[in-house]
Amino acid sequence: MSEKTKPDQAFELHNSITSDGAQLRELPELEVRPAKMSDVSPLDKSMPSAINVAQIAAQEKGDTTFLLAFDGDEPVGRLVIGWGGTTRDEIREWAPNTPNISMVRTREDQRGRGVGTKLIQSAENLARMRGYGQMGLSVALENKVARRLYERLGYENWGHGAYRQPRRMPGPNGETMQTEIYLIKQLTAEKH
Repeated sequence: MSEKTKPDQAFELHNSITSDGAQLRELPELEVRPAKMSDVSPLDKSMPSAINVAQIAAQEKGDTTFLLAFDGDEPVGRLVIGWGGTTRDEIREWAPNTPNISMVRTREDQRGRGVGTKLIQSAENLARMRGYGQMGLSVALENKVARRLYERLGYENWGHGAYRQPRRMPGPNGETMQTEIYLIKQLTAEKH
């Protein structure tokens, strides 16, 4: 594993100023860092998912970073950065060399506290450290709360329309199609 993908490295986040100079609201004191195998048990208790171990294994290959937000010893949020970009060919063609944020999740009792904001800003800082100039993410058109968060953080519509995306869902059908839009943010140098 290369020096820049050590999973136990914590990433500093400047709470007061965003990369575009806007003032942030006060964020909770959280530790945001890449997941480790020792995080699986507390993660499965706090935010159960069948993919937790697989995400850590993918991270160890260097293809992704599986970021966790901790309040004390308890995981309260997560997201995945895909360093190779999105899996959608039409987006990869239009936005090459664009890391993709996915699987953003904040524990339900922690929503509205700034956990998602802190996770996304930490992902952006990590991308800047690796020399990337932009980041992207998909959001379901129906998910207005998430879309407002992303737009508040500077993500903008990619300008090439919505698309249908299969999503695995709990229940007897297992998969459904949802309409999504891709959002892009230009990353600027962090101001201190």
